[in-house]
Amino acid sequence: MLGVTESGAGWADVFEQQFVEGCMLGEVVFFHKSSGTIISSDLVENFTKCDHWPTRMYLKLTGIHQKPGLAAPLRLLYRDRKAARRSMDRIQSWDTKRIVLAHGENLLERPREVLRETYSFL
Repeated sequence: MLGVTESGAGWADVFEQQFVEGCMLGEVVFFHKSSGTIISSDLVENFTKCDHWPTRMYLKLTGIHQKPGLAAPLRLLYRDRKAARRSMDRIQSWDTKRIVLAHGENLLERPREVLRETYSFL
């Protein structure tokens, strides 16, 4: 069985991975080495526009309306901040050029700065 930071032998040359420890979300972040792309589900949200008013209200109430970040209530899911900080330090060490997200528009500008700002609470 693979450890949380090990890659499968068949794709270790192509991807790195990092389990975000200390968080209840169970997030595994992948990094495509040759393109500098992070692939994630809940690492960051980025809704620059939203026509759905309940979602727009959620974004406004949680502090991420029209800006990338992590909704304030989700920070409560980071139960072991030291462990999460170690995971984020590794993720932030990657030469990231873009982040492909599950929630909102992909981050094509300033991805490393966005991650640093988003996880400054750790």
